[in-house]
Amino acid sequence: MKDHGLISYGMHKYFGYDSFMATYQNGEYPNLKFLPGVRVEFIPRITGDFVKDACVWLRENSNRIDVIYSFHFGKRTYKFIREFEKHNKNGKIYVELDGWQTAPKKYKLLKPRNLVNYFRNLYILRNAFVVTEFNENVEKLSKSWHHKIGCVPNPINPDEIKEFKNFTERENIIFTSGRLGTHQKATEILLNAFTKICDKIPNWKLKLAGKFRENINIADEFFKAHPELKDRVIFAGMINDREQLINMYRESKIFAFPSRFESFGIALSEAMSQGCFPIVSNIPSSRFLTENFKFAYYHEVDDVNTLAEKLLYACTHENEIENLAREGQKAIIKRCNLEKCCKTIQKGLNLNS
Repeated sequence: MKDHGLISYGMHKYFGYDSFMATYQNGEYPNLKFLPGVRVEFIPRITGDFVKDACVWLRENSNRIDVIYSFHFGKRTYKFIREFEKHNKNGKIYVELDGWQTAPKKYKLLKPRNLVNYFRNLYILRNAFVVTEFNENVEKLSKSWHHKIGCVPNPINPDEIKEFKNFTERENIIFTSGRLGTHQKATEILLNAFTKICDKIPNWKLKLAGKFRENINIADEFFKAHPELKDRVIFAGMINDREQLINMYRESKIFAFPSRFESFGIALSEAMSQGCFPIVSNIPSSRFLTENFKFAYYHEVDDVNTLAEKLLYACTHENEIENLAREGQKAIIKRCNLEKCCKTIQKGLNLNS
């Protein structure tokens, strides 16, 4: 349900591609039911090294593929492209970069210390349509890399878009989702902020969905320090059921996203598309998705006190945030439109639409 599947789905839906994802059989893929027309082909696990096994698979299958869709600069993408081109001279290549690879400090990515990496990255650029996920640095990046970089945001599944649900029909819930306890997600910042204001908003709850970081249980640690909040801070666990996750967005009024960094911020775009009002940290992906915080409140990274203030203000000014959430939903659906994303890809690959 991330870009891997949604772009494949969109290319099938709007351009008639026979879209499939090639991978090891890592388990069941229940969410395929939400992407009609997309399938999975399993790569035989011969050596246990995915790159080696994928290259063997490409030798045998490249001639029946029109477009190969890969991710990130790096050795594996380089090997996949080389293998694909050996066996399909007419094939097209589409490479998507994570947001972190196009941050300002990564502008020199094409000129690493290792010359092998330099020429490998240059090869990918010259042989593929390369895009990043948000446009804040596209112009500077293209200039720095001497190559036009496209912009294709992670799309929203149009089949999941619903009418705005009024706040009178929602619960007083501040919601967040992600890998709880990781440095990236800054879960402790959100928990600390809530404890500072919980007495002033007694009718509000904080709900956190996601798995805990290995070897740490934030819930146990938090409730040892704050046993009085057991009924108001809810750790919902990992939500694998897509419909259940969508319902969690739609029952909540506020989505808190205090991350220290993100590549794109899929959870934020999903929450906004379901009408949640976002309170976010000041990072590039959140600026992009909220149109420079036009539809959100923001705080600086790690600023617990400001996050607490923004949460308190939002919880006590529901009419204001509901109107912003309504407009934010429209804006994010337009910005992350799947058909628009796929048209950009089709054009970038120089294919007839």
